[in-house]
Amino acid sequence: MENKKNIFISYRRKYSFYQALKIYEILNLNDEYNVSLDLKTMKGGRFDEQLYTKIEECEFFLLIVTENTFKGCRMKKNWVRKELHHALKKEKRIIPILFDDAKFPEKLPKIIDDVRSYESIELNRNNFLSPDAIFTKLKDFMDNYPDFIDGIEYSHNGKFLIKASKGIKGRVVSIPDGVTKIGDGAFTGCTLLEEILIPDSVTYIGNSAFEGCTSLTSINIPKKIRYIGDYAFKGCMSLNTIYTLHKFYETHALALFPDSKLEIGNDAFRGCIGLKKINIPNSVTKIGKRAFYSCYELKKVTIPDSVTEIGLGAFSGCIGLTEISIPNSVTYIGDWAYEDCKGLTKVIIPDNVTEIGKNAFLDCTGLTEINFSNSVSKIGERAFEGCYGLTEINIPDSVKEIGDYAFSYCKELTKITIPNGVKIGLNAFEGCTKLK
Repeated sequence: MENKKNIFISYRRKYSFYQALKIYEILNLNDEYNVSLDLKTMKGGRFDEQLYTKIEECEFFLLIVTENTFKGCRMKKNWVRKELHHALKKEKRIIPILFDDAKFPEKLPKIIDDVRSYESIELNRNNFLSPDAIFTKLKDFMDNYPDFIDGIEYSHNGKFLIKASKGIKGRVVSIPDGVTKIGDGAFTGCTLLEEILIPDSVTYIGNSAFEGCTSLTSINIPKKIRYIGDYAFKGCMSLNTIYTLHKFYETHALALFPDSKLEIGNDAFRGCIGLKKINIPNSVTKIGKRAFYSCYELKKVTIPDSVTEIGLGAFSGCIGLTEISIPNSVTYIGDWAYEDCKGLTKVIIPDNVTEIGKNAFLDCTGLTEINFSNSVSKIGERAFEGCYGLTEINIPDSVKEIGDYAFSYCKELTKITIPNGVKIGLNAFEGCTKLK
């Protein structure tokens, strides 16, 4: 049979030759594979050279793991260590086969420790009574094994990007067309990555997908995207350009999103200190908790009518933010939503907001003007605490409750109008020394 798949079996002669021999014999039941087992297939000559050549030629590297497989593996002359290290270095498809409840040791030499991340098969000696079943299990596993392309692991069908190695090859990565999902943590900690090109086929960017990619300066958000996960770009402190696949926006630090229905997850762009302006289109329905937390350079945010929820701390710590536009579709401004936005000078509460969450505008020291709508019924505790710039406030008739410390330490506040019957919380105006 042409195009046989080369398989290399690595094992400890003293502890697992029986298991290795059985696997060798079972795989040879079918002529689909060309199986290498040293005592069966090695020829005369340099043993080490033959082993390394066989590993380099193999499509699958089967590691037989029994209770004592890694005994002595801290010694450089240990052959399992040498073989496994070479397979890892050559980015081979490694399949650990764990026999009789064997497990990896708590500590392994650093050069082979990555073997833990590979999905394994569990067998025991009794399984050898059904060789056909073992063959089917191994064949199915290999037929569906993820593919590696330039240090990135993909599902066998090519639709799921699973994981990239932290030392990924190249500073610019182009994901192949046909990938629909970028998995959780796929590029986490890839500190050398500078630019990622995401195809239009991608609809899902997983949690922490690019977290900690500190050198990443540029990304594109595909048109069909439906979800950007929690922590997706958290800590991408060099990120200053986000663009769509078909149109590049050279206005530095401009975030433009596509027109498909989209949720921006919790902490999605947290700590992206290079972003300066965000235009969020009608496709976005939800801005998650702390989505843009501590984006220090962010100066302007436009939120469309499609958004109904601004999550807890969504823009907290955006100290450069000077202008916000909250749409009428929003009914609740979340806790801590704009906390510590010291550059913010004016806030207009839209008509459908019924509640302002606790600490929503805490320590917005530059805030000089608030316009409440007649729909607001509750102002949460500490909602405007420490807003030193406020001098006058008009509370509308719709308000029924002002929370504890809601306007405390608004030191320049000289006038406030409150309708009759409002429940005023504990120390709501504490520290307002100019208020009479």
